[in-house]
Amino acid sequence: MMINETFTIKAAVHSAATLNGRKAKCLSCSREAASSDNLPFFQFNGEGSERATRDCKCGYSIVTHLEVNPTTGRAGHNKDHEFTPRGDTQDTFYCGCRGWE
Repeated sequence: MMINETFTIKAAVHSAATLNGRKAKCLSCSREAASSDNLPFFQFNGEGSERATRDCKCGYSIVTHLEVNPTTGRAGHNKDHEFTPRGDTQDTFYCGCRGWE
């Protein structure tokens, strides 16, 4: 996949049917719950989501693979491989395990 200096990321559109059978993991304690837009700080990470499309399988964002990182203005540092979208990953949320303050 070729990447250009300009790129657009579309927000994923998902329905209740898309979430059916998916599990979300708490980012703090790893507790799991059925994926739902009603979970606090819920983040859908399935196909078409921002995370699935803007993050590389190596764990870094697409901007670090560009010739010049538009966020920092410095040269990108992940030139040893082509950007490969991460794809579908587990959804996330926060269950409140560390308080709400």
